Amino acid sequence: MRADRRRCSLVPSVLVMAIGLIASRFASAQNVQPGLDIFTTPAPPAPATTSATSDDFSAHPIPGGFFCPGSPSFTGTVYYKGLPFTPYDIRWRTTDTVVRRLATANLPSNGSQSTIPI
Repeated sequence: MRADRRRCSLVPSVLVMAIGLIASRFASAQNVQPGLDIFTTPAPPAPATTSATSDDFSAHPIPGGFFCPGSPSFTGTVYYKGLPFTPYDIRWRTTDTVVRRLATANLPSNGSQSTIPI
């Protein structure tokens, strides 16, 4: 009877330890190796004709002369629209933007940030 009690009291402890080890594995920070990140620019919701992905330059205009000498400042909104690289290549599906990470992003702790060349 005593061995059964000891075994029964040991099971919850082992279970808690196992769950803790598994959770820490998923929560631990990791380095991000060089590679590709692929993105798809979302399409505008119907019946809209402008994309939800945009940059509004009204608060921070692009200065005059930026595009060429004598060009006016730009205070409008730029709406982005992506086109898939090729509709025939299933590997890319709807991908319209690819970013290549050229170095390892060292992330020593959860929530940390790293700047790497692309």
